Amino acid sequence: MEKIKCYFCGNEAIQFNTSTSFDMQVKCPKCRNYELTDPVIRFYLKREDNKQILNQEDKEKLSLHVQKEYDPNDGKPVIIDTQVIKDVTGKESSEKKY
Repeated sequence: MEKIKCYFCGNEAIQFNTSTSFDMQVKCPKCRNYELTDPVIRFYLKREDNKQILNQEDKEKLSLHVQKEYDPNDGKPVIIDTQVIKDVTGKESSEKKY
């Protein structure tokens, strides 16, 4: 578990590994609880070439998506995968290979 800035809103958040592969779960006071799949992390958020695929408007859309979809009664994180990013922002990484 480590303190980070939320990938979507920039607030202080907590990030930790999930029990599934290389996915990351983030708990943010504003965005709530979400899980980033490994391809999202590699191709959109922590790219080796440091190229930014998602702009601030995209991140705000994703933040709102998580807030809308999160159900505090079940506590399960909202899954953010490449399809969600495409559906919410209209963007797709050209390096996505699967």
